Amino acid sequence: MKSYVGLSLGKAFEEAFNDGMIVLSTESPAFSGVVEVWHNGEQLDW
Repeated sequence: MKSYVGLSLGKAFEEAFNDGMIVLSTESPAFSGVVEVWHNGEQLDW
């Protein structure tokens, strides 16, 4: 996913995640509503 590319380029997690969501919502809009982010066993609100 594009988020990983952003992270590898040194972007902050939130910025990389948002970039990835933009790509996902344009390339695969049916899946953009099922994305979950977890950290240390807890689901994060985005």
